[in-house]
Amino acid sequence: MNAIYVLNNYISMKKLIFTKFLKELTKAFFLTGASLSIIVWVIQSVNYLDLVIEDGHGLDIYFKYSLMNFPKIFSKILPLIFFFYIILQNIRI
Repeated sequence: MNAIYVLNNYISMKKLIFTKFLKELTKAFFLTGASLSIIVWVIQSVNYLDLVIEDGHGLDIYFKYSLMNFPKIFSKILPLIFFFYIILQNIRI
């Protein structure tokens, strides 16, 4: 009976460590992804501002066009961030 308890305790501790590691990794992953995406988005939005001013469109068209571009930016940066965190976790271990 005692061996079963030790075995169950070991498995639950292993699950606890894994969930803590997974939470830490996903939080840092999405925080870095969001911050890098916002930086790239701001830089590209400045370029779109010039295009919108030349065509004579309003500010609402500029914001809609810029916001629709954000998911594309995030999807382009996602593999880079994923690669970065794999390397980072291998260095930590």
